[in-house]
Amino acid sequence: MKPLTIIVALISALVLSANAADTANGFHARLFNTTDKGNTGIGVEEPDRANFSGKWKLNEGKSDLGQLAPYATRVLKVEQTDDSISVARTAATFTGEEFTAMETLSFDGKESESNLAGTSKKKASAKWSQDGQTLTITYILLLDFNGQVTEVKGTEALTLSDGGKTLVSQSRSSSSFGDFTTKAVYDLVEDLSFAKTGSDTVFAEFHHAARRS
Repeated sequence: MKPLTIIVALISALVLSANAADTANGFHARLFNTTDKGNTGIGVEEPDRANFSGKWKLNEGKSDLGQLAPYATRVLKVEQTDDSISVARTAATFTGEEFTAMETLSFDGKESESNLAGTSKKKASAKWSQDGQTLTITYILLLDFNGQVTEVKGTEALTLSDGGKTLVSQSRSSSSFGDFTTKAVYDLVEDLSFAKTGSDTVFAEFHHAARRS
């Protein structure tokens, strides 16, 4: 297999194909908590945030993955808290085997580093949109192939649609091997947004019931 083909496969397998879809107007199911910023002493209310918690399965028929389709993330498992989001991504490698890459990103904008296949690494940070409905992740992949490291820079955005039952994502990446843009649509197969604590419990119960209807 040519090195370029292998690198393309690695890029696809290690990067979640993410979204730029518009958030539906009106009431959003799966809204996250509302918090106050207290550093200034003046209460500044943050907007309700989308909650991506859940197990998601790729809907290839609704996705636009191009030549990267065989290596796209097939299953996502997302656990989100007030302060961070953890994502486990299961995809096929260029050899056809499945592997799962995991990362945890804080919502304070700090960069985190996670290990990928072999000695490859990923550096990333996350930032919410002003309305709290889009989470954008900026990342750098350092893909190590037989001691030769290829740097891939990109962004991914996450949003919800269909009352929180669909996760739409789109990824844009750039490297010495070219630019890639892919769109992936994931269907909810297991709702993990129900486990909340404190004052969020009532909201979580409501949104959990709404998503199951």
